[in-house]
Amino acid sequence: MSPDSERYLAAADQFASGDGFGQEFSFWPPLYPMFLSLHHFLRIDFLTYVGWSNFCLLATTLVGFSILLLPNVQLPTYAAAGLLIAAFSQPIGLVYSFVWSETLFLPISLFAVICWTYALREPNRRSYFIWASLFFGLCLLVRHMAVALGISMVISLANASAIARKEKIIRLFIIGLSCMPYTAWLLRTYWLTGTFAGPRSYSGITFEEQVHVVSNTLAHWLFPFFYFETAGIIICALFFGCISGAIYYASRNSDPLQKKINAEDANGGQVTRRFILLYVLVYLLTLLALSRAFSYPSFQFDIARYLSPIYLLLVYLIIISFQNLRISFIACNRNLAAQIVSATGIALFLSWLFAPNRLNEFFINALTSFQS
Repeated sequence: MSPDSERYLAAADQFASGDGFGQEFSFWPPLYPMFLSLHHFLRIDFLTYVGWSNFCLLATTLVGFSILLLPNVQLPTYAAAGLLIAAFSQPIGLVYSFVWSETLFLPISLFAVICWTYALREPNRRSYFIWASLFFGLCLLVRHMAVALGISMVISLANASAIARKEKIIRLFIIGLSCMPYTAWLLRTYWLTGTFAGPRSYSGITFEEQVHVVSNTLAHWLFPFFYFETAGIIICALFFGCISGAIYYASRNSDPLQKKINAEDANGGQVTRRFILLYVLVYLLTLLALSRAFSYPSFQFDIARYLSPIYLLLVYLIIISFQNLRISFIACNRNLAAQIVSATGIALFLSWLFAPNRLNEFFINALTSFQS
């Protein structure tokens, strides 16, 4: 239990008692406390309810990641590596070890991304778009950071050449409708507190320091045996530059690799990669903007938690980029380059495998129990 967890629990108890949400609960949207309050109606002990609900939400998150990853992976080893990292990674395991709203936000936002990419890939099927809008609306009621998803959806919709202008306007209107409950909550909070997200204390760190905290955390995820102070921002710039280059390289119609990966791109792989990269970048910028506007008091301590919603998306981008680069180099008879890509991917996976993660913890605990 963390201080945020105690506030969520207090809000859930207050809601279950029929008193609604008072002024003291104005920092976050209401859906997660409402979710927690179900243990009262189900007459289940709170810790038991949280344990089982976190397990089910984690399983749902992993199912969503599998739906996102597996149709776009042609190499079984890459798929296995991605699923293993998703299941036993430290950032995801940390989130589901606490009573945090990210436990609910992760699966909902992941399915919103999946439905939206399908909506972009099959613009004539409006059902995908409606489901994406519904999941997006639920995301807004869980965490304010869902606005990053909405911005990404609007940008990608505006640039979707396969969708007619009139249809774009209709879909923008539907997205606006999905924001109405969240807008009502913001207005309610403003009426009670005079602010849209409740009164908050200043975090005490500058914008430049926040940028370093975010970039150093992302760099540590890539290279878990190293901790960075100032070099993280350079590593992140190189990382996103390489991912963008890999996406561009794989989209070149003049390259022989296109014949090799057309099957994947026919399933919307290119659209999916571009949207996910857009969403990750918008999420990072939104996090920095909201951290200044809302003044998160524990920003530098909870940064892994705040970044956790994009962790699996980063894993997806890395897995797909390495796979497509390897396929492309083999298709062009650049065997040395393909071997370098494979060796780099293996090195990154091994660095994750031998760094602290839930898989290592499981084996260490099992070994300790066996010896005792």
